[in-house]
Amino acid sequence: MAEVKAPSVMLYKVEEKPKSTTENIFRGTVRRITTGKVTTEVVVSISPATELCSVITEESKKRLDIRINSPLWAGFNAFAVVLRVD
Repeated sequence: MAEVKAPSVMLYKVEEKPKSTTENIFRGTVRRITTGKVTTEVVVSISPATELCSVITEESKKRLDIRINSPLWAGFNAFAVVLRVD
């Protein structure tokens, strides 16, 4: 099993695949938003069985106009992946 560290997941709200240095980038839909005092947790569904979680500032959430069911891109670099071995 693999996990991705939430602070390392970058969000992009553009129509086409963004030009980015992130090595792994996926189109998805916002499923859940949890707003805190300073940061906001955004859960993006990239397939029926796979979700990515990103932690962004509240200001970024507003600037990108992120809402439930919003389509967006989520990306991360390989160093953000944690492999779990049982």
